[in-house]
Amino acid sequence: MIFKWSEKLICGNPIIDFQHRFLFKVMDNVKHDIKKGKSIEAAKEMIHFLKVYFIEHFGDEEQIMAETGYPKIREHKTEHRKIRSEAFRMIRLLEKSNYSASRVYDTFLSARDWLQIHLKDYDQELIDYLQKYYDEYHRSKQLK
Repeated sequence: MIFKWSEKLICGNPIIDFQHRFLFKVMDNVKHDIKKGKSIEAAKEMIHFLKVYFIEHFGDEEQIMAETGYPKIREHKTEHRKIRSEAFRMIRLLEKSNYSASRVYDTFLSARDWLQIHLKDYDQELIDYLQKYYDEYHRSKQLK
């Protein structure tokens, strides 16, 4: 699977848009570190990223969903909980393996796959909703 940033992922909220771009940059950096044989550096970057990103980004997304009245907030939050739980389980396995190259690579692939599925199946619906929400918001401001 190719994990590449696309302008289609822009939702119009600067916080979410920045975080999504950053997600792709970090995953690309981790992939390059793994290819260069720097599995420990890649693992540490990935662990830090997963811990911060899954807590901070998901929290920001959930706050924005609540503020904008996103109708599928419950399902989206449930998916966030599942991903966080799986991510922390994978982090524990990675740490127990003492950052073995094969475990680092497996963790990277798993994280990449979760993120792709989440972006495609959950965030794309949210992005579509937010794009309409912000378009309507800006249009209403112009009419005043």
